[in-house]
Amino acid sequence: MDETTGQKILEKIKQDHITPKPRWEFLLKDYVVWLFCAVCILVGSLATSAMLFMLSHADWQYFSSDVGGLSWVMINLPYFWLTLVIVFLAIAYYNFKNTKQGYRYDALVIAIMSVVMSVIVGGAIYGFGGGERLEDFFYRHVSLYQRIMEHRGRLLLSPQQGRIPGVVVGVDNNLVLIRDFNGRIWQINTTTSEFSIGQRIMIIGHMLPDEQFEAQVLDPWFRIRHSRPMPGIAQP
Repeated sequence: MDETTGQKILEKIKQDHITPKPRWEFLLKDYVVWLFCAVCILVGSLATSAMLFMLSHADWQYFSSDVGGLSWVMINLPYFWLTLVIVFLAIAYYNFKNTKQGYRYDALVIAIMSVVMSVIVGGAIYGFGGGERLEDFFYRHVSLYQRIMEHRGRLLLSPQQGRIPGVVVGVDNNLVLIRDFNGRIWQINTTTSEFSIGQRIMIIGHMLPDEQFEAQVLDPWFRIRHSRPMPGIAQP
């Protein structure tokens, strides 16, 4: 840079009253970016824990020949949580690249680090039951997610094939009322009142000639399944 150019720059600085920013402003910006990056990783980890919960408690045992192809994918793939993971890890990646040292790292290395951290933290959260609680909270309080899960339930609903997923709408000492995802109410005789209003339920059994359903297994949906009928079923 020659002397004339340098002089012009100095005059421009004086004319526009340009002053250098203090160092603490740059540090604060960097810290904020790092904090936002960490928050995105945490949210991605929470979504991962819910995704792990759904995958590990998928309805594999309820599949039959009438559930296949696209329906199988729609029922089992936790695409809502997978989308959240991808979005927040992408935001975390973008923010990391904008940190003071982020530009030095290869994009693939950053992406792999983000995924590994999300899986490790998400796995720990899932191990402590956080994935189940988060999934249930979203179902009860997030209307979009509730609609997604109800659509999933309708794809799985098939009384003729012996399965009815639904939601508990009434509980008594000797029966439980369950609304399936098409809106029909089913009355199931039980010997327990341990079920709760709003709880998602999977009924396994068979249809009777009078259009009633005889339940053999009554389990919470997206919970660890029993290998034998739940003791709450009242035998006819």
